[in-house]
Amino acid sequence: MNTFRIGVIGDSLRLPPYESIATAAQLGADGISFYAASPAFLSAEPDAIRLRCADAGLEIPSLIGELGGHGWQNENENRVKIPRLKEMVLQASRLATKIITSHIGVIPKSPACPRYAVMQAACRELGHFAADHGMCFGIETGPEPAERLLAFLAELDTPGLGVNLDPANLVMVLNADPTAAVRTLKGHIVHTHAKDGVHYRACNPERVYNAFAEGGFDQLVAETGQQHGLDHRGMRLVAGVDHQGAVVGLQAAAELRVAAGPFAGRQHRGQAGRRGRVVDRALPFRGQAGQLAHPVAGRFLD
Repeated sequence: MNTFRIGVIGDSLRLPPYESIATAAQLGADGISFYAASPAFLSAEPDAIRLRCADAGLEIPSLIGELGGHGWQNENENRVKIPRLKEMVLQASRLATKIITSHIGVIPKSPACPRYAVMQAACRELGHFAADHGMCFGIETGPEPAERLLAFLAELDTPGLGVNLDPANLVMVLNADPTAAVRTLKGHIVHTHAKDGVHYRACNPERVYNAFAEGGFDQLVAETGQQHGLDHRGMRLVAGVDHQGAVVGLQAAAELRVAAGPFAGRQHRGQAGRRGRVVDRALPFRGQAGQLAHPVAGRFLD
C-alpha cells in the first residue's frame, strides 16, 4: 500500500523560519518546505535550518521556487529568473533537498507558438543544470491538461524536470480528473500539493494565470467565478492562515495517509473538501518502484 508523508509550507504559519520548524513538528508534520525567495528564508542560515529540521524530525522535501511574473514563459523575465533559479538549486543542496517546485506558465497548445520555444529553452537549461547537481524542478500542474505537459516533458527528456502534482489546480482551472492525470504523468511525479479546490465555471487558463502576474486577486475572482465571500486565505493557504487553520489543514491532509491505490485524490476531494478550507501542503510522493517514482526523486522518496 502506498502512503503519503505530510509536510507543511513553513510560510503558511506566518512565523520566522526557525519558529515555523518548531510549530510544524508540534503539528505532527513529517516535513516542511519554504519559499526560497522569501526575505525571511534568505536571511536564515541554511545549515542552521537543516540542523533544526533534523533535530525536530522533519524532512525538507522541497523548496518553492516562485519568482512571480509569468512563470518561465517570458524571455525578458527569464534573463533574470534563470540565474536566480540556478542559485536555488545550489541553495537546496545545502539543505539536502532535491526538489524545487515552480509554476512555469501556461504551455501553449501548439508547439509552433513562439512562447513554447521560450519555455522549452528555459526548462532545458534549468533541467540540465538541476540534473547535473542531482536535483529536480517539479513543474506544477494546473494550467494545461496532463497530456500536454507529458508531451512537453518528453521533448526535453531530462531527469532534472519532473511534475509537482497539484490535484486542486487541475480541478479549479480545468475541471480535470486528478486520478487520470496521475496515470498520464506516472514516472514524472516527484512531489504533490494537497489543497481543496472547487471548479465554479469554465475559465481560460491563460487569463487565470495572468491574474497572478498582473491582475491580482480581483481579476482571479472574475476569471474563475470564485465566491466573493472568501478572501485570499480561502483561495490558497500559502498566503497565510492562522494556526487553527493549519491544524485543520493538517488533519485533512492526514486523511490521505490511507491511500486508495496509487493516489488518494478521491478521498482528498471528498473528505478534505467538506472542511471548506483550502489546504496547500508539500507532500513528497511515494510511488511504487518503476511505476510512479521519478528517477531522481525515487532515490530518496522510496
